[in-house]
Amino acid sequence: MTPPAVLRLCAVLLALGAPAAAGAQQIDLSSGGPVAITARDGFEWRDAEQVVIATGDARAVRDNVTVIADRLIARYRKKAGTAPAASSGVPSLGGDSGGNEIYRLEAEGNVRIFTPTDEAVGDRAVYDIDQAVMVMTGRALRLTTPTQVLTARDSLEYWSQKRMAVGRGNAVV
Repeated sequence: MTPPAVLRLCAVLLALGAPAAAGAQQIDLSSGGPVAITARDGFEWRDAEQVVIATGDARAVRDNVTVIADRLIARYRKKAGTAPAASSGVPSLGGDSGGNEIYRLEAEGNVRIFTPTDEAVGDRAVYDIDQAVMVMTGRALRLTTPTQVLTARDSLEYWSQKRMAVGRGNAVV
């Protein structure tokens, strides 16, 4: 990495690592109520793989965070300390009433993740709910907060609990 590239990367880390503006609602799927997933074209449930795939204007919502994409893949697991329930044919994901929880959400095609104040856009995003980390790839990557806009060519990482973002490839704040 050349010195100007190192300085540019540091600028990105420092700028978005600053305290959040009052009233900002960060992109954070790691806590809150259940994750509600809807889709125009339907769902595919692969119980053996513990995966639910939503296609066509797919949408996942948890509290004030919304993920929209052409296709969403929700990877789930049994919640710790829950007994296996009788199968009704429909997975119960997230929330206090179900025995499952989503730990990873993948969004593909025309991805937009937003809150009332923050927004991230790209072609593909993977959100690791356990680590509260989003990695976005594709064209025209952009993260917008009330005080900054970060663009990148190769990838955009967002660490919601640290309020830190990293742009790779011609990253500009």
